[in-house]
Amino acid sequence: MAWVLLFFGLSGAQLHPKHFLWKVSDQNSQVWVLGSIHMGSDSLYPLAPWIEKAFSGSTGLAVELNMDNDSTLSEVAKLMATEGVYAKGDSLQAHISPLLFARLDSLFREWNLPTRGMTPMRPWFLTLRINSIDLEQSGISAGLGVDMHFLQQAKKRNMPVFALETVRQQIDIFKDLPDSLQETMLEWTLREQGKLDGIVDSMFAFWNTGDTLGFEKLVLSDMQNDAKFSPFYQRIYSDRNVRMASQVEQFLQKKRKMFVVVGAAHLVGPGSVLGLLRKKGFQVEQF
Repeated sequence: MAWVLLFFGLSGAQLHPKHFLWKVSDQNSQVWVLGSIHMGSDSLYPLAPWIEKAFSGSTGLAVELNMDNDSTLSEVAKLMATEGVYAKGDSLQAHISPLLFARLDSLFREWNLPTRGMTPMRPWFLTLRINSIDLEQSGISAGLGVDMHFLQQAKKRNMPVFALETVRQQIDIFKDLPDSLQETMLEWTLREQGKLDGIVDSMFAFWNTGDTLGFEKLVLSDMQNDAKFSPFYQRIYSDRNVRMASQVEQFLQKKRKMFVVVGAAHLVGPGSVLGLLRKKGFQVEQF
């Protein structure tokens, strides 16, 4: 398991360790951009004072989706129930191999969950569900995610909240993926099942120390190096990074003092949100 030492600048000018926090600015305005871990644990808190200070000096919060909003949660549930399951007469067994289905059946029995609960699910939806259950059993939950922390803080401050995406945009990432790729994602999830404790520990360590290279290797390397995942990588990262960078640019143009929270993986690797903003000529500084 990789743990990273806190790094302090050799010049002595750096008075705090790096975080997954960046200031994006031009001559007239600035926006804070924080990489989020969407599902967290008590070990993430309290957050570094520098992060909280950046938030307290902002006048608006932008997140991928406002998951602290009842209408958003209702729309997520509705679309998952329609797009994430098969039509009547169809089922999971018809779209994956018998061996994979047997492994899933064994896992659900181990978790004391009825197999019939998974048979209507499309593989992408089942992949998300398995990851969620696995994390929750390790004490990791969305309620302790970094986005939720700031959504709750924004509510207390009566701060305006902006959604960078719609629920439909997020669901569309998955719903039209070919069966072969969905099956590959499900197989990969089963291989990693049971290893998430170590992965999450490393993720938290890289996040806490602002180690972008370590985070990228841990989270993105499999998809970056496997051609089978190229269509998914394009949808879940490349395309969305372009949209997110454009919205940050709009905040800057309108001189909004925004605190933007997006998944940390969107801030690392080729074509990241930060890389796109640098190409547009903005100054990007990690704090």
